[in-house]
Amino acid sequence: MSPILGLFAGLAARGYGETSYVAPKPVVTGGTLTSDSTYYYRTFTSNGTLSVSVLPLTCDYLVIGGGGSGGTRFGGGGGAGGYLESTGYTASVGSYSITIGAGGAAQTSNSANGSAGTSTSFNSFTSAGGGYGAANGIGGNGASGGGGSVSGSAGGTGTGGTVGHNGGSGGTGGNVYSGGGGGGATGNGQSGDAGKAGGAGTASSVGGGATYSTGGQGGAYYETTVGVNGAANSGNGGGGAGGDTNISGSGGSGVVVIRYLKSAV
Repeated sequence: MSPILGLFAGLAARGYGETSYVAPKPVVTGGTLTSDSTYYYRTFTSNGTLSVSVLPLTCDYLVIGGGGSGGTRFGGGGGAGGYLESTGYTASVGSYSITIGAGGAAQTSNSANGSAGTSTSFNSFTSAGGGYGAANGIGGNGASGGGGSVSGSAGGTGTGGTVGHNGGSGGTGGNVYSGGGGGGATGNGQSGDAGKAGGAGTASSVGGGATYSTGGQGGAYYETTVGVNGAANSGNGGGGAGGDTNISGSGGSGVVVIRYLKSAV
């Protein structure tokens, strides 16, 4: 072998002149990044933007609306914010606007209805806010309805499709001064005569196993208590005030979670 050919052979044996190809993958930014052994999670607790560049991203999403607040003085519980979850969504290269819905504000006036939560959106996917808990009559309509107030007043209607439920009615008989529970993602709120609990929420695998969109508890005649606030970024309804108390619970704000395989990026 000539000296020149020997030189090239030696370089090739050491990897010189060889080119290794690395396939491009999506690049993702936005939100708060966490992970487990399988997935990355990008969680948005305030308004923001999800950006996807280089290649489209296959992902799962969770969109939770803000919960309604409870009513004061035997008030109904607030309805849960809307619950929307989907898997296998393809996000094309681009930017996606995210708006986080606020929970309904706590009330501090005598016999005041609660406030409805506001909607949360990711791109074109929207979850409505929960209905307000009543202190004067029928609970407010929303993704899940708010609880009704005293004397058997009806709960609000849940309009969130398969994951929106009605609020419970207010008390009758010996519990006439009790508010109904707010509707939740997987169940109606209980009536004022039956414990006043809010409707059940649901656990989300996309959200890492956390439970979202539970209805607020109605206020009871014999419990002089401040309404319980819905947890931030849960979509939970706020509790109604018990007895003659004039402070209801605020609704929990919404959240958006984007989940994708670690191997995808």
